[in-house]
Amino acid sequence: MSNVSNNGRAVSAEAVLEAFLALVDLDKGKADAISDIIADLGHYCGANGVDFVAAMQRGIGHWRVEVCDPNRIDIMPQVTIGIEKVLP
Repeated sequence: MSNVSNNGRAVSAEAVLEAFLALVDLDKGKADAISDIIADLGHYCGANGVDFVAAMQRGIGHWRVEVCDPNRIDIMPQVTIGIEKVLP
């Protein structure tokens, strides 16, 4: 983990969110925009040979550690993402 604080991470994320909103010209709330960014990252991963679900699992694990104890990087939580229904 870096020496950046969780507040610093939130500020960086807000800059990304604002740039995304300006790029796609969405008139949505921030929660919807975050969902759209996540979906778009999934499309990016698919187009570029990146395992999207594995990347999401790592990201969620990092977030959880940073929230609980940013100085304790020796224990990474196991994150499971399940998709129950697959569309035809």
